[in-house]
Amino acid sequence: MNRERRVDRFVDSLAQARPPNDLSENVYRCATRRENLTRWLTSYIDSPSSAIFIGEAPGIKGARLTGIPFTSPAIMSGCESDPWSAFSPATGIRIPKGANAGQSESTATIFWKAMRRYFAELPRPMTWNAYPFWPHQEDGLKNRTPRDEELRFGHKWLSDIVEMHPKARIIAVGRKAEKALREIGFDAEYVRHPANGGASDFDEGVKRITDLLRWP
Repeated sequence: MNRERRVDRFVDSLAQARPPNDLSENVYRCATRRENLTRWLTSYIDSPSSAIFIGEAPGIKGARLTGIPFTSPAIMSGCESDPWSAFSPATGIRIPKGANAGQSESTATIFWKAMRRYFAELPRPMTWNAYPFWPHQEDGLKNRTPRDEELRFGHKWLSDIVEMHPKARIIAVGRKAEKALREIGFDAEYVRHPANGGASDFDEGVKRITDLLRWP
């Protein structure tokens, strides 16, 4: 099966999935987010100098709006440029209707700042979440850490991401992502999640990863 077809099947399966509880939202029911994710996956170059960063789950101001993990509308709109023009109009990636183009997310901002600093001479990094649906609190206004059973629900798509990119180095961003990867039988490199005071440690971790990619 060619790459484009495999990506299409991957995205279709996400769109059709019913989250395991009422405190999760399938953000890929939105056609624009599906199209964004399809373009994000198909444009990625799988190579020994490539990296895939696996996070925990979509954030309310990030992937919940854009469909691309670790990416806010502000990143996509060009408020923060990137060396690969990954979000230029030519890519077809766009902000869903109704979303504020200036909406930023601290995690996304920290993430792409580190990518621009350390990955500029490497292939564009790819991003995914161990739990692909947005876990929210009961009021539906805040993020919630994904539960273990939710992470297990995401194993299918996490396994597919790893299997689709056999050459890339897989990076767990945070302990939840690390645990999920370990449960599918994959020992990944670990970096601290940038949230909750982890920005400095995340930055140092990304630098360490790029050293490994440049001098394996």
